[in-house]
Amino acid sequence: MSQAAKFDHDDDDPWLQDLEGSQIRVLREVVDIGHFVRSKVPVEPVRQIALIDVECTGLDPLIDQVIDLAYIVIAVDDDDDIVGIVCADQALCDPMMPIPQRVSWLTGLTDEMVANKAIDLDRVQWDLEGVDVFIAHNCAYDLSFIGQLLPFTQSAAWACSLNDFDWLRDAGIAAKALGHLLMG
Repeated sequence: MSQAAKFDHDDDDPWLQDLEGSQIRVLREVVDIGHFVRSKVPVEPVRQIALIDVECTGLDPLIDQVIDLAYIVIAVDDDDDIVGIVCADQALCDPMMPIPQRVSWLTGLTDEMVANKAIDLDRVQWDLEGVDVFIAHNCAYDLSFIGQLLPFTQSAAWACSLNDFDWLRDAGIAAKALGHLLMG
C-alpha cells in the first residue's frame, strides 16, 4: 500500500509523529470543538450527553480488549443547543497481547503506541456518572465493551448514530459509515 497522507505537524506531538508513516487517513481534523458551543443563556433543563468511541482488538467482548477509549461530554439545553463542553478525554490501553494487523491497519494503533498504557477507570467513571445519554456510532458494539469496563453504563440510556439517525433525510448524506460522514 502507498502512504495515504503526508502530515505537517508539531514535532513534539508523538501521536502525529506516529501518523507520519502510517497507512491511515485523516479525513477531517477537528482542531477546536469549542466552535460548536453556542454562547447563550441555556434553556433549562440542560442535559449531559456523552459521545463515546472505543477501539478494540476484535469484535468479541468476551475475548477481545479495549485499546482506545475516547469521549466528550457536552451540555445540551432544552433548545437542543450545545451550551458547554463538560469534559473530554482519550486513553490508550495495553491489551497484553499483540494487536492484530488488521486492527492496526483500521485504527492506526500499534503495539508500541499502547505499550504499558492503562485506562484510569476511576477518572472515566467520575467523568461519565452524570451523563443523561450516551451516543456511539454502532452503539451495540461500543456498549458491549464499555459495559464490561464500566458496569453502570449497561443500564444507561444509549443512542446509536449509525441506526437511530436518518443521515439521508436529516443531513443529506447517503452512507452511514463514519468515513463517509466525515467527508460530507
